[in-house]
Amino acid sequence: MTKKPYNVLSKVSMAAVLASSALVPTMVAQAADTQAVNVKEVVFEYQGKLLQLPLVEYLDAESLGELDGTQAVKYIKDNKGNAYNLIDYLDAYALNDNNVEAAFKELETEKKEVTLDQEVTDGKIVDGKVVGDETPEEKVNETFFYNLAA
Repeated sequence: MTKKPYNVLSKVSMAAVLASSALVPTMVAQAADTQAVNVKEVVFEYQGKLLQLPLVEYLDAESLGELDGTQAVKYIKDNKGNAYNLIDYLDAYALNDNNVEAAFKELETEKKEVTLDQEVTDGKIVDGKVVGDETPEEKVNETFFYNLAA
């Protein structure tokens, strides 16, 4: 099997890979009554911040056109909390005949887990747009100034 470079994958192909990553392991896990490893969240850069969204929300937003194309996925997080570079995951997925569990096993064996240097903020969809939740620091400052004004 030849290795397909990441840059030839279209947006649709990447969405299909991520969607199958979300659905297939869940069905297999239910059948085997075990917890399979799967893609839980995607991490992307948006307006200078790293935001994370649950995979299902990201795919829904992508399919509804709520993403403006600047939210390129950089990392994925599995349901164990480990983060991996998207390109490493897609390579492992392709090299393992599109088998999600085998791809994660390879990533673990090859020690491809990454530590995100920048703080990752939970993202959410508001009025059809992706926004980052306020950091606790911003919430504290807002509460402080509100109380000061009262």
